[in-house]
Amino acid sequence: MAGAGEAEGETLTFNKDKTYAEISENETLSGRFEYFPNRYMFVIYYTTDWGEENTIYTVVKITEDELYLNNNGHSDIVIYNRKP
Repeated sequence: MAGAGEAEGETLTFNKDKTYAEISENETLSGRFEYFPNRYMFVIYYTTDWGEENTIYTVVKITEDELYLNNNGHSDIVIYNRKP
């Protein structure tokens, strides 16, 4: 799984080496990720001032132009416009 998308002023990029970057106006998070295709989910791992953290995302829908993700800590679905 590799690719990038943009939503709400934020860019989310997944690289083939299983690293990712989440870049917004205010901050940049980066780290590693694991993808679980049979469960339609992935987990990102990053380090904060408090130690290692993770966020679980569920893949809701993938189209040619968009990636719909649900951050399992929130009820909102974020639609990322996929970048070539």
